[in-house]
Amino acid sequence: LTFLTGNENEFLRLFNIVKSHFTKEDYYKLANTLHIPHVLITLGARGIMAIHEGKPYFQHSFPISSKKIINTSGAGDTAAGVFISGILENRDIHMVLRETVYYAAQVLKIPGSHLRKGR
Repeated sequence: LTFLTGNENEFLRLFNIVKSHFTKEDYYKLANTLHIPHVLITLGARGIMAIHEGKPYFQHSFPISSKKIINTSGAGDTAAGVFISGILENRDIHMVLRETVYYAAQVLKIPGSHLRKGR
């Protein structure tokens, strides 16, 4: 297994952590116990946490007015895609993480997951 991605709630359930959210200590513990080179945890409005080659990284989200958020469907998938492609292209991890939160935020502004009339 090379990549593992998911949202914070999925990781909390996966690792049987009984908390409402991860702490910095939890990130370091995960980084030291997982033997997966690349991990991405989306944290919603707080940003993302990543483990890249055994080291934890955090990237704050881009501020978006709640009035501009139209749809949350696809934001996590977008984050995973940007993160994985950036790693596979051997790009700088800090740039990859900034782009990951940027593009995930852009998806929030786009209507989606609705079929057009007649379909």
